[in-house]
Amino acid sequence: MGERGTTAHTWCNSTYQVVTRNEKTDPVWRLRVPEEALLHPFLMHGILALSALHISRTRDNRRRPEYISTAVAHQNKALASFRKLLDDINDSNAKAMFALSGVIVVYAFGFPHSPESTDPWTCIDDFIQILVLARGVQQVLRQATPSIKKSDWKGLLYLDECFASLPKDALSPFEQLRELNAYCGAQDPTHDTDIYSETIENLADVTAAAYGGLTSITVAARWAIRLKSQFVNLIRERSPLALIILMHLCGVLSRRQYDWCIDQWIFRLPKAIWQVLDDRWKPYAQWPMIEIFGQDFLNEIEVD
Repeated sequence: MGERGTTAHTWCNSTYQVVTRNEKTDPVWRLRVPEEALLHPFLMHGILALSALHISRTRDNRRRPEYISTAVAHQNKALASFRKLLDDINDSNAKAMFALSGVIVVYAFGFPHSPESTDPWTCIDDFIQILVLARGVQQVLRQATPSIKKSDWKGLLYLDECFASLPKDALSPFEQLRELNAYCGAQDPTHDTDIYSETIENLADVTAAAYGGLTSITVAARWAIRLKSQFVNLIRERSPLALIILMHLCGVLSRRQYDWCIDQWIFRLPKAIWQVLDDRWKPYAQWPMIEIFGQDFLNEIEVD
């Protein structure tokens, strides 16, 4: 089986599982998306890109660089056509654009980022780029949704997962974030309490869905897609509270069985943020650090 055949086979056997939500949506992602890709080459390039990336991230073999190169080549071709169609989403291409949007976000989370840089802001800036991409994808999803509602893919739009009641130890970090947000608002008249509050509630919402069975990448992607641009700007402006909220996202993800495409961020991102936080903010970042690295997290991250 050639490389293209291997990546296509991998999609149908396992890669599709990272973008599907549950057994109800499995057939669409496993079977219908490849069928649609036969009609739209840009979608075919997208699923081959994600499959090649999946192989490169999960198989310890000498061909890893080769599969990463393959993934990049397919992704570049997918994005070139995708961008041209952004202003022309219609009934004939809505399915393909919708599917590729999801694939693009997962690919962005999963693409390996070099840990070589000693500047923690490099890691944080890389993650910001993923958030920007996810927000852009939201526009595509919104435009494609009317066509999807009329199609046999409409099940992808209905979020029927169980939203579990959060246990007390899971509720406590959100209460602390709310209190910190209120305190910052009382101390600083320029503090945008509302945007922080909305972001915290968004995180609490997807956390409840995670406890109900949502996968780690779906939690991360949904949270990112729902973000307001103002919050992304706050991260860019190096707001300590915004960075601490990112750490809490990683803490939530670490509690779930995390996917191959999210594992690098769960550990690298909070470690990088811890390095840049002023000491007076670090007490508010203790929960995610302990959740991810353990009670002895200071020694753990120093050893790494």
